[in-house]
Amino acid sequence: MEETVIDISKDRNNIGQHDIRIEPGSTLPTSKWAEYGVYFEAYQAGLIDRTEVLKKNPEIFDKESILSRMSEIAQLQQANASLEEQVKALQGDLQTAQRESVQDKKRVAVEKFKRDLSEVRSDAKANKKVQTNRFADTVKFELEKLKPLADNMQQGNGSTQEEPETS
Repeated sequence: MEETVIDISKDRNNIGQHDIRIEPGSTLPTSKWAEYGVYFEAYQAGLIDRTEVLKKNPEIFDKESILSRMSEIAQLQQANASLEEQVKALQGDLQTAQRESVQDKKRVAVEKFKRDLSEVRSDAKANKKVQTNRFADTVKFELEKLKPLADNMQQGNGSTQEEPETS
């Protein structure tokens, strides 16, 4: 088996596609994945933001569009949070309005009952007055019927006194 010797100066297509970089003046080779791991650990510790980690990730090619989408997502999340607060405020206002509506309905029902009760009371007073007038008329009528008899008795009482009957 014969090993192929690659001449880097002739094979320019494979340059930069290796996990190991050789930097002049360095004593140890560096791995792009090891570097990414260091950035990721710093992100998890809260030392850097995710944008910096994204910039250092060796496998992501369209980093600018990802950053712009992340910015859009953050803006939409803020707008969503703002709208949720407005919804909560409006729900509170709606609850208050519903309670006031219920109280108003109760107040209207009480006033209607009071009005109906007042009508019943006035009808009862009128009925009582009519009954009182009827009774007074009946008494007056009976007195007028008895008046001639009472007059007769007064005339008879003045001349002679009658003795009560004994049986």
